[in-house]
Amino acid sequence: MDKYQEILLNKGNSFYVFSEDEDKSICNAFKSNKYTVRQVNEMLTDYKSNRYRTEIKLIQPIILKQVEDINKKNYFLFVYNTNLKNIYYTKNNNKFAALIKSNEGLTAFGIELDFDDKASEITIEFKNDMAEPLTFSLEFVDADKESYYDKIKQQENQGKLSKLNVSHLCGNDLVTIKFQNCNKDVVTTQILLFDDKKQPMGIFKVDEGMFFKSITNLAYGKYFYKVEQYDRENNLIVFTDFIQFALSAPYYGSGKMQVCN
Repeated sequence: MDKYQEILLNKGNSFYVFSEDEDKSICNAFKSNKYTVRQVNEMLTDYKSNRYRTEIKLIQPIILKQVEDINKKNYFLFVYNTNLKNIYYTKNNNKFAALIKSNEGLTAFGIELDFDDKASEITIEFKNDMAEPLTFSLEFVDADKESYYDKIKQQENQGKLSKLNVSHLCGNDLVTIKFQNCNKDVVTTQILLFDDKKQPMGIFKVDEGMFFKSITNLAYGKYFYKVEQYDRENNLIVFTDFIQFALSAPYYGSGKMQVCN
């Protein structure tokens, strides 16, 4: 890109936006005669919208990042610059003209982008041949699938944890752990007990039909436990993080014996 081309791309009114468009609402508005260029621009700049969009710079290469949700494959590139005549994009070695929207004395260009069927480059032509056409390669950055699936698993587990509703009560040398089934598939519940250094002390299976487990003969000190539930095929359904409790020598406060902190 020479200095004159750079000036034409950045001089005056210019606006380049890359937006998630899985529901095709931006693209449909761009194609529809019911919406003006200004109205499409307002959709893209609406700060109340949860739609991902970001202003980009036309530099080599143009980097287009997929949002965290890997299921969102469709995006829209909105280009407004008063110095542009045409835009073309290349996909699978075929060249296509970008969408053009003109009204109220304004002209904008739009390109539908698909992370499953990626375009390789775009070419910009300037009005009145004020400068040589510019071609930019497109670099698509796919979302991290492993991170996405980990996040979904954590969200699902969090919902199950709310239904699991774990709590505990302490006695002089015991702890009673209470819970509920996180869903209808639960067949087995087990409690994992750990010492103050989070080293395993034992695994305690809960009898069928019971929603608590008392673990006895514990010395004074700090402990941790986890609760896990499994289905009929012994698949893990839900699990808690470490939950801390402590047993200490009884003392009397307000006339009542206190044995847990």
